[in-house]
Amino acid sequence: MARLHALDADSESAVSAGDNDRFHNAYDRLLEYIRTAGARLSADDLRPSELLMPPADSSVTEATGSCRYSS
Repeated sequence: MARLHALDADSESAVSAGDNDRFHNAYDRLLEYIRTAGARLSADDLRPSELLMPPADSSVTEATGSCRYSS
């Protein structure tokens, strides 16, 4: 869990700085970690989730507007 939090903090820091290149680098690493360490759910799994992730191709502007990284 510490690795997840560190990757999330790197992504959030890049968004706060408005650094699009740094955000994409950090966010790509975060998504890769989630994909490899997480468990894929079936398409019909309708349990609620507390976590929303912006799409992989989001810009800093789009990520700033998402509920996940907004201040």
